Formats: sequence, structure tokens, C-alpha cells
Amino acid sequence: MPWRNSNPKGDCTTALAPFFSQSLVKAQFVGVLRTGEVLYTQQKLYPYQTSAVVSFLTNGDPWSYVSNKDVKCSSGYNQQFYASASMKFSFYDSKGIQIYPDGQVYLSPLWANPLGDQAYRFNLTCNPGANVFHGFSQGHYFSFTFNQNRLTGDRC
Repeated sequence: MPWRNSNPKGDCTTALAPFFSQSLVKAQFVGVLRTGEVLYTQQKLYPYQTSAVVSFLTNGDPWSYVSNKDVKCSSGYNQQFYASASMKFSFYDSKGIQIYPDGQVYLSPLWANPLGDQAYRFNLTCNPGANVFHGFSQGHYFSFTFNQNRLTGDRC
């Protein structure tokens, strides 16, 4: 990637290293868009190799998500982030997310176009010992947390 990680908060290479040695990583993603819309998903990331070393983590599927705009009345109360049967997708193909070992991120989601954006490039802030990685691009806030939770849209 053409930009350099000048991350003042910590060494992302060390903080992200455990996730680059796995064959599958589950990630929670939160995006707070400059419009105030909040996007949430829990999905999978896969290692992408171009040599003997993993080049980046990427999505292998469309990454369905829910939004705070998805509201349904349930038992008389508004339910934010309602996961409906018609999930919205972030990507048409793989490599829509690329997280590099040093914390550089490239993100080209479908929901960027209505905002007038095409893609986002940013450096994650990595705090030693923390499992929340975040960054800003074009007025939007993005965060990733790696865990083993169930995926968004999975049947209960």
C-alpha cells in the first residue's frame, strides 16, 4: 500500500500479529458514518497470501450488516438495529476489506457510494493489550474487535 502507518498509539504489527497466524478470524465491525448512521456486523476475515507471508486479512463474503436506521416495533418498543430477513451487504466480492499487519486498512464498501465516497484508507490506532482497533477516514469512524462471537445473520 502506498501510505505509511505513522501510528502514535502503539505498534500495530505486534498487536495484530496473533490474528495473522489464524486461518479464520471473526471480527466485529462498527462504522459511525458522518451522517450519524451506525453500522454493525460480526463477520469473518481470511488471510490472503501473495507469498509465504500473509499479506492482509480480507472478507470472503458480502458482510451483511445492520444499521441504527433499521427500526422495528417489537412488543410496543422500538428496536434499533433490527436484523430483517433482507440483510444489506457491504461488498459484492472479496478483498473489500484489507487489513495489513502494520494496521493499514483499505475499505471499499457498497454503502460508500451513496455518501459520495469510493473507498476509505486509514491507519488503525492500536493500544498495547487492547482488542479494539479503530481509525478515521473522510469524517467516518471505524472500529474492529476480534473475537469468537456468532456472525450477524446466523440462525439462533
